[in-house]
Order: sequence, then C-alpha cells, then structure tokens
Amino acid sequence: GFHAAFDELYKDYLEYVPSANIVGVDVANRRVKTEFDEYPFNDAAIYPRVRASKLIETLGLADPKSPQMEANIDPFYYNVKGDMHVYVAGDARPMPYSKSGNTANSEGKYVAHVVAARANGKDPGKWQSPHTICYSMVNADPQEAIMVDAYYSYNKEKQSFGFYNVKMDQERDTAKGIATLEWARGLYRDMFS
Repeated sequence: GFHAAFDELYKDYLEYVPSANIVGVDVANRRVKTEFDEYPFNDAAIYPRVRASKLIETLGLADPKSPQMEANIDPFYYNVKGDMHVYVAGDARPMPYSKSGNTANSEGKYVAHVVAARANGKDPGKWQSPHTICYSMVNADPQEAIMVDAYYSYNKEKQSFGFYNVKMDQERDTAKGIATLEWARGLYRDMFS
C-alpha cells in the first residue's frame, strides 16, 4: 500500500531511497552521503536505526549481543533477567514489535498487569501479545489511509517472535482516512482521559 501510494502520488517530486547506509549528512550543502552515492536535497527525512536509551547501558542492563544496546530482559514478562523489580519496555526491549502507538499502548498495559500481579504476590499468568494497529495516512487531500492489524507469536524452535493473525488493508481510501483520525483520538482518550 505504501509503495502504491508513493508511486501514484509522490514519485515525481520525492525520491525514496530505502535501506541506504548513510555515512554522512552535509547540512550546509544539502547533501546526504551513502556508501555508494550522494543525494542532493531540499528537504530530507532521515530515520536512524532505533536503539535503546544510553541509560540502559549506563545502568548495566544492556544485552552485550544487541547491536541496538537493548535491555537483557525476560521477553515474556519484561523484567531484567535476574531482577524481578526492574522492567524495560518500548524501544529498549529486544522483541521486534512494531513501533506503532497502539503497540506501545497495549504493551504498556500488559507490563502494568505483570508488575501489579507480582506486587500483589500473584502469578501474572500467560504472556499476552502486544496488539499492533497502525493506520498510515498516505494522502492529505483527500485524506486517504492504509492499515495493518496484527498480533505476535513466539516460535519456540527459532526462539523468535513474528507476526501472527495479520490483517492488512492496503487499498487507500477516505474511510480509512477518517478511521485514522478516530483511531488516534481513541488512543489519546485512553492514555490521557
């Protein structure tokens, strides 16, 4: 859906360069340098690799095998391995969940459940997958969006997490544009009301 929207709406005036290893940005001359090429720009959106906060390293909680210096935690209950009183979630956790707001919201509720259960001397029960709902507005006028709705599962053999029960609606339309705004309002109500 993203590529279709990009090709149909933006390719004539935006250049999309995925997976380019950026080695430098010359802001004064407006050039992005990659391993193989340089790109002039008027405006640029550069997304660096996500990594955990430096605090995770400073406190000695980082997994030394993690290139993003993510915390060394129990992937099902979020506590630091060996310490049931310290929990780490969000960009500092090693599980490859989406960076969507809905994922963070559902993940935060689950971690709160685990902490509350343990604080009351109870077993937190079975692991609960975060829920990723991600609407992407791909056109502003008219407001059109695409979306994905997914959960995660754990593969014991590979010892890794992957997508599970994925529903995608990649045809952009105004109904999803409206749904995008209501989805955001719903999250804001849930978090701040």
